Amino acid sequence: QAMESVAAKADENDAIICYMAGHGLEGYFLPIDSDGYRRRIPYLSLRKYLEESPAKQKLFMVDACYSGSLLASRSPNLSQIQNFYQQISESAGGTAFLLSSKEAEYSKESSGLRQGVFSYFLIEGMKGKADLNQDQIVTIEELYQYIQSGVRKYTKNEQNPQLAGRYQSDLPVSWVRN
Repeated sequence: QAMESVAAKADENDAIICYMAGHGLEGYFLPIDSDGYRRRIPYLSLRKYLEESPAKQKLFMVDACYSGSLLASRSPNLSQIQNFYQQISESAGGTAFLLSSKEAEYSKESSGLRQGVFSYFLIEGMKGKADLNQDQIVTIEELYQYIQSGVRKYTKNEQNPQLAGRYQSDLPVSWVRN
């Protein structure tokens, strides 16, 4: 209901960023109150809400098993925020799906990282480690390359993050805080 509401309220000047971490079954995300059968959320319904939303930018990130079947808060520099929003406004927009695993793969957790492997690399990448060209903006393609490389290496190629959708490769996702 929340995703449907947010997607419906957004207009062409908005950006929707959604991150979900938890359990998944093939084709479904399992919220905390799901028993695996009742109250499961079809990935396709979440995808539909985003694709039908008029929002210019839409980024959906999932760290859950079978997700392919479909930040540290500090005061940022005002010029960084302005640059980030300028990049968004100049972007042609699109819809990107950044998923933790292929269709029939498990998403690994690590006690050493104290979270999901995908989430670890996602957060580190958005904080700036994915900024390959050092322009202080992390794009969806930079983030995906960083996550894919890190997750595959960490899991010895047992987990393979996916990026799909219709989007520009320079879609801004975050800015690097000084």
